[in-house]
Amino acid sequence: VKLDSVSIQHLRCPNLTNHTTINHNKPQTLKSLNMCSNCLAIPTITLKLLATAFALLYGQRQLTKNSHKWTRRVTFTVTALISLAISAISIFLIVLHFNDDFRRRFFVNFCAISNLKPTPLDEHRCSILQEGNVTGKIIEFGPGPGTNFKCFENSTSAHMIEHYVAVEPNAHFEGVLKKEKGDRGLEFPLTHVGLKGEQ
Repeated sequence: VKLDSVSIQHLRCPNLTNHTTINHNKPQTLKSLNMCSNCLAIPTITLKLLATAFALLYGQRQLTKNSHKWTRRVTFTVTALISLAISAISIFLIVLHFNDDFRRRFFVNFCAISNLKPTPLDEHRCSILQEGNVTGKIIEFGPGPGTNFKCFENSTSAHMIEHYVAVEPNAHFEGVLKKEKGDRGLEFPLTHVGLKGEQ
């Protein structure tokens, strides 16, 4: 991996200093920078889960090797199912870690499902929006799946909103936002801007 002239700060690698300036005249590699190999490895929690699954199978065989045949079979079946479930979770975490698009889609679906159920914060959130007399052109940073849209349902202020701009870096939220807006019967124009708030 060749790196041009950049300044690397606060990388979470124990073998790299807090501030390292790289000379662009001399191509550098990760090895020459003495970067830790763990920075490019799979998540630590995944390794722990896989180790747990292996330890369960190994421990079952050791603890029941002198037991009755049917006892060994039953305990092995139960242990194998638990280990399989743990391994499946670890593989799922690996996919989430390395596949950005899948991780974004999963997060969108998780937020959309969570938004279906009312929460104790809804009343507090909606009261703030109602007291604020939200009208005109609105811009919201990080609207997610349209959590605040439920506050405008059956509200007179919804008819006074001229334009609603949703700034959300995850592009997969756009379809969820439009669906939520339609489900709530809101008619104001909605524009999704795929940028981070600091941009």
